[in-house]
Amino acid sequence: MQRVKEPARQTEETFLIVRVGQIMYAIPSRHVQRVIRALEIHPIPHVPPEVLGLAGVGSEPVLVLDLSLMAGHGPFNPGERPLLVVIRADSGTAQRTVGLAVDDALKLETFEWDPDSAGEAGFTVRLMEAADREIYRVNLENVVFASLEGL
Repeated sequence: MQRVKEPARQTEETFLIVRVGQIMYAIPSRHVQRVIRALEIHPIPHVPPEVLGLAGVGSEPVLVLDLSLMAGHGPFNPGERPLLVVIRADSGTAQRTVGLAVDDALKLETFEWDPDSAGEAGFTVRLMEAADREIYRVNLENVVFASLEGL
């Protein structure tokens, strides 16, 4: 007996669309705390290359991550003061707040996507491809938790 594959379950979600270099990423808006211009990022010795350093956000130090490098698109080349998208991610057992360094925060946009793909390995998954653009959904669980194990 041949099994019939069930159609992918689609859900609608709003994302913050950001740009790093020429690549666009979609960050689930429910995790975005704020978008700010970094005054300064202080390097930290002996950390993986995807950790750019610490930045002051309000009165709190926030770890700043190189989203572009983590996604396999090469290292982030910040201008004088990059934007930080401050996110709060929840693994079910822990919460972490980090900043993702980006060139630009473009807009909020709603997409239909398959939530079963959220657990896929890797830091990003292609969300949408059109003639004029390609957008990668950021897998926050992997970006925030898997990449920072041991820190």
